[in-house]
Amino acid sequence: SARLIETIETTHRILGATTIVIPTLPMSNNVKSENDWKKVTQINRMIREVARNITKSEGDVQYVLVQEFGNLTNQLLMENAKNLDLLSLHQRDIDYSREGWEVDVANVFLQRPPITTKKWPPSDSQVCSSLPSNRTEACPGVKISSDGMHWCVETFGGRFTASIACLLGCVYNVARPPTDEEIRKCEQRCNDQFMSLNVVRDEMFKN
Repeated sequence: SARLIETIETTHRILGATTIVIPTLPMSNNVKSENDWKKVTQINRMIREVARNITKSEGDVQYVLVQEFGNLTNQLLMENAKNLDLLSLHQRDIDYSREGWEVDVANVFLQRPPITTKKWPPSDSQVCSSLPSNRTEACPGVKISSDGMHWCVETFGGRFTASIACLLGCVYNVARPPTDEEIRKCEQRCNDQFMSLNVVRDEMFKN
């Protein structure tokens, strides 16, 4: 957390930023084991804690907000895993609002082609629209990711951009400086709408 706080302070010192938005980390092809995935979820938990606990005296940063990008990508990977029939029966009823659900399905996120020439292969749920009967063949692509590292702008760009605008609106589209409680409630509303698979309500565009 010390490095993250230092980064926040440096951003203010060099760029003069007083409001900072930090995205949580998504699944990627750098995650090669369940232990790696647990570390990613721990980092995301740390990001949330820093955002909630940082004080305004630290580098004169006024607000640190969290964009739950990892949550959006995790939900989409799970839905694609259902399409690929990678889930056991009990895994199909995942409650996305339950904290830590993504750790319980690490085995799903980490399913990869059994034969690959890539050093850092992506998972099936990241890049496949279906699984070939011959697992030595490449699977047909899907508009989530092409390589397990880069996310398709056509799929995620709209929600990513809208969520940033919404989060900044929590600070700047108000008549007076918001309290910490107001910021967190607004942050939650933005993430619930744009960083999840929920249908975006029309009234959210007014924020």
